Amino acid sequence: MMLTDIHLGGGFWSYKKDRKTVYEVISMLQKEKPDVVILDGDNTFAVPGPVYNGGGALNNYMAARDVIEIFDHEGVYFSTVFGNHDTEVFGYTGRQKLGQLYMDDKFQYCIFDQNFTADAELPSVTNQIIQVKNTKGELTKAILLVDSNAYVDDSIQAVINWDYDIIRDSTVDWAAESIKALGSPKTVAFFHIPTSEFRIAYEDLDANGFKDTETTKYVSGVGDELIDAEAESRIWHGGITNKEVPLADIDKFFETLGPDGMNVLEACYCGHDHVNNAVVNYKGVDLCYGYSIDNLAYTDIN
Repeated sequence: MMLTDIHLGGGFWSYKKDRKTVYEVISMLQKEKPDVVILDGDNTFAVPGPVYNGGGALNNYMAARDVIEIFDHEGVYFSTVFGNHDTEVFGYTGRQKLGQLYMDDKFQYCIFDQNFTADAELPSVTNQIIQVKNTKGELTKAILLVDSNAYVDDSIQAVINWDYDIIRDSTVDWAAESIKALGSPKTVAFFHIPTSEFRIAYEDLDANGFKDTETTKYVSGVGDELIDAEAESRIWHGGITNKEVPLADIDKFFETLGPDGMNVLEACYCGHDHVNNAVVNYKGVDLCYGYSIDNLAYTDIN
């Protein structure tokens, strides 16, 4: 199961909304009974209220601990990537320290393990490969967790401008080498901020009147709603502010692991777009958005 954009505030002003979110998450866990859950980022929302629909505490460490304890309480294994709000500029705790919290041995059901990290100034920490094996012990699939990072720097201006970061080359190199070392199994990737291929696939469909093209096929999700006037503001991707770089060149993740490279990707799952649950198939790879589970940053998500 993948859950994304829980946006737990963890503060006085968000208490009632947080309770509703926790109840909804627990209800889904009890209904679906998943073997493992991947949290796809923005587990917390350390944004001051009332601006930005905030109201959560700035103590993102405390809020993250509350998220972890949901799964300990329910006895459900999970791992996570981070989004832009997990270590918001307003929050007290940086990315590396927050990653160490998720790796604390006292949390029995959190299986997050930091397989790779880089860039001390803007650390990319939630990178992990979970091996899926059959009853014979044979590797059948790799679950790849990738840190798509947050903003291009730690300034408040980057937050205000929505200057989102990308999956960096060093992370892509680690992922490629690690997948090769495992024998290049089919891989399902999870990251918070969509790569530019999500936008490329949208534009491909848009140019063809939202009918399937040679490279892009609509699978399910919001569908016709993508055509409305808000679509332009909803289909985000990392590095969106870098207008001088062609979309396909913003990062090398899809090019390296996708059909034109190693050809190991089966699907990519992201969050970040909140009210978007579209699934399209682009060059044989499913690109999937996840709805936000949120009662704080948004007031009209049902």
